[in-house]
Amino acid sequence: MRVEADTLEKCIVDKLMPGVIKGREEHDDIDLIFPWNCPYKVTRVDHGQVRPWHAVHPETEEEIRCTVQSIDYHMKTKAPYFMELQRYIVGRPNLLRMSIAPVQEDKSLHFQAGADFRFLVDHVWVWCFNDSYPARFEVDCALLTPRNPFRVGDLEKMLPHGMYLHKKYSHAKFQAIARLKQTNVYINRKNTLED
Repeated sequence: MRVEADTLEKCIVDKLMPGVIKGREEHDDIDLIFPWNCPYKVTRVDHGQVRPWHAVHPETEEEIRCTVQSIDYHMKTKAPYFMELQRYIVGRPNLLRMSIAPVQEDKSLHFQAGADFRFLVDHVWVWCFNDSYPARFEVDCALLTPRNPFRVGDLEKMLPHGMYLHKKYSHAKFQAIARLKQTNVYINRKNTLED
């Protein structure tokens, strides 16, 4: 547990990092002290931001399942100085930042004909109620055309049962996640095929 004497300056000297597990409904905030290398373990592990981490409460010895919400870095030294975690409770809404990865973008015939591939959104916020959930969403770009991009609404149809898009995307269903842009090479090839 973090005590009042554990200031940021003292933690930096002692190679420790303060953090908090945010409280939810009946649970209070828990102020903790983490080893200095803890944020590096999170960022260097595949999908560390959405993967469940387990912490033991120092007083009650209760095991707490959490996900990392944010890691704050010093502006000049880029060293981490604070980590914020969210208590993950199965069956209740848990906010997760899920990354999006394009796959098979080179398989699109329009891309092979010279269209320029644009990947516009790299993550979305979702509410998750499940015990297990995917580490990221893979967007199949093989069927992309310049007129038919992959949109947020298409991603919403891919979500597993128990996972829902955050309400801030309710007016952005037609926002493109990945699209192909016509280039001069693509237009010339298209015109020669039409002639």
